[in-house]
Amino acid sequence: MKRKLVTVFLSAVTAATCALTLSACGNKHTHAYSSEIIQPTCTEKGYTLHSCSCGENYRDDYTDATGHDYEEIETVAPDCVNRGYTVYACDCGDSYEDNYTDALGHTEVIDKAVEASCTQSGLTEGIHCSECDAVIKEQKVLPAGHYIKDGKCVYCGIETTPLKLEYRLNEDGTAYSVAGLGPFSVNEIVIPAEYKGLPVTAIDKMAFENCDKITSISIGQNVAIIGANAFLGCTGITSITIPNGVTSIEDSTFFGCSSLVNITIPDSVAYIGKCAFFNCSSLTSITIPDDVTEIGFAAFLGCTDITSITVPYGVTSIGNNTFSNCSNLVNITIADGITSIENGTFSGCSSLTSITIPDGVTSIGISTFFGCSSLTSITIPDSVTKIDYSAFKNCNNLSDVYYKGCEQDWAAINIDSNNECLLNAVLHYGS
Repeated sequence: MKRKLVTVFLSAVTAATCALTLSACGNKHTHAYSSEIIQPTCTEKGYTLHSCSCGENYRDDYTDATGHDYEEIETVAPDCVNRGYTVYACDCGDSYEDNYTDALGHTEVIDKAVEASCTQSGLTEGIHCSECDAVIKEQKVLPAGHYIKDGKCVYCGIETTPLKLEYRLNEDGTAYSVAGLGPFSVNEIVIPAEYKGLPVTAIDKMAFENCDKITSISIGQNVAIIGANAFLGCTGITSITIPNGVTSIEDSTFFGCSSLVNITIPDSVAYIGKCAFFNCSSLTSITIPDDVTEIGFAAFLGCTDITSITVPYGVTSIGNNTFSNCSNLVNITIADGITSIENGTFSGCSSLTSITIPDGVTSIGISTFFGCSSLTSITIPDSVTKIDYSAFKNCNNLSDVYYKGCEQDWAAINIDSNNECLLNAVLHYGS
């Protein structure tokens, strides 16, 4: 019995040994290497690559990288503001700049000042470069206007109508304000620079309210304050020039001046009040000065003839319905600086075709673009976190939304209801 067990054990060991030998014999492989010479590059060594069909490989016979061989390919001349330099390039595509020369600097040319007259605006002195045409010092518009003293313009001799204006002496007794109108028989109102030897510095609130027979007003150069509702309902006024020195256009100043076509706003203005140009339906264009920081509620609501407008960089706040129902507004440019687009700002702007929301805006208010039926594309920055109720309601032609963020950022925006027109448009990420 013991011998039988030993025999069985030896038989098993022999069988296992044979199996291992057969397995080894079946997978035995002798590498057959083919060789390929890899040439050195400017930055990488060369070598010989030996490869077997089984995937094994090794390298030897290394040669040094050749290093860059740069050649001069271009000399860029300096201009007024940029340095000149020489470009050197290697065949591998690497390049560098050297041999810098200083910028030439501007060649300044004086743009002569043009004195304003009673009827023609003038210009301040400016400076530009004769080589690159860069504006070094911008010429600013000097508004036209009469200089009335003792009832007569000292320049052109025009006389004011007696008892046409009513004045109010200020409490400190140093200046007059125009308080309103007495009897008058002409359609042109001339507000003088002086009255009874003192400067006229203000137009009181409601001074000319609903004076619908006035067609034009010339404001004296000493006026710095134009009160709220000063020209409200003056439906006959067609043009007006606001003098330098006025810092704000108060609430409803030109409310309902439906015949007003042209208005000049000086650079001194920093604030445009609520309803300032409400329903000035004949106003075709307006320039908002760079120093304006705030535009009030409904300031340009119903200005149906305006076709384009630029909101300058300094503006940080645009009130609700500011450009609502500007039905012929096609183009609007909004500079960076705004942080929110308020409720109804562009509602009813049915001719607006595209708009870029500036970087930094975090919210788009209720009904902001409600009824912008011609709007086909909009660019939205990745700073936006909230799009309010009905912001894009009835924007039925909106086809493309260019979003500056990624898909994940877009998904994180709180988009309220009634914005199907926005959500159904094609989204372009990272635009």
